[in-house]
Amino acid sequence: MQASVNKQEFLVNRRLIRGAYAAKMHQQSCISDFFLYAWNTICYPLLNITVKKVFVLIGMISAALIACKISSEKKPPVVVHKDTELVSKNIPEITPTMSHLSAPTRTAFNAVFSSYLALKDALANGDESEARSKGRDLEKALHNVESAGLNTEEKKVFQQEAPDAIENAEHIGRSELDHQRMHFASLSESIYNLARTYGAANTLYRIDCAKAQGGNGAGWLTQAIDHKNPYLKNENDSCYDISEKINSTH
Repeated sequence: MQASVNKQEFLVNRRLIRGAYAAKMHQQSCISDFFLYAWNTICYPLLNITVKKVFVLIGMISAALIACKISSEKKPPVVVHKDTELVSKNIPEITPTMSHLSAPTRTAFNAVFSSYLALKDALANGDESEARSKGRDLEKALHNVESAGLNTEEKKVFQQEAPDAIENAEHIGRSELDHQRMHFASLSESIYNLARTYGAANTLYRIDCAKAQGGNGAGWLTQAIDHKNPYLKNENDSCYDISEKINSTH
């Protein structure tokens, strides 16, 4: 009798234990389902959006860094203020090798450069008559240097450049505008060599234009850096490259 009762209690207890275990497993299953549902509906979409934003942000930063690097590698262009002062330091500078001349010789050379600059302005303005007048003035100024008392060392460069310069100035003094501009290209090379050797009272800049002389290119000297081109007929056709700075004698 006692054995029968104990067996029944054992069966009841086993049922209770199984029921409790099943309930616990069901509870755990519900919790797992809940977290899985929450992950699929809330967490994963948010995480996906965040990851996309991170990649987009990384892409934007990379693009900005590349753009900055390209910009920093570009050579800064020459900048000219309204007062025509050059602020870029990338232009080669030339210091005249024979700047210590006697007062009469210095005065004579200053007249040469002044006459040349006036001729350049006349050609830039397309004024044929004025260019003729300034060409004759330059021819006279060059002849005056010959009698200004250059010593033996000072005469070397001048004697090399003066004959061609005088001939071109003489042609400009009696020619039409197109012919004047052709001779001005050759004249400018002679005056350039004189300027870099003897120096001028003011700083001069060498300007080059690849379009000049039918695309063969030509240069000129100027004191004021501007868009005025002594070779081009079209005033709106800008073409100039500042290639050199010749320091003044002061």
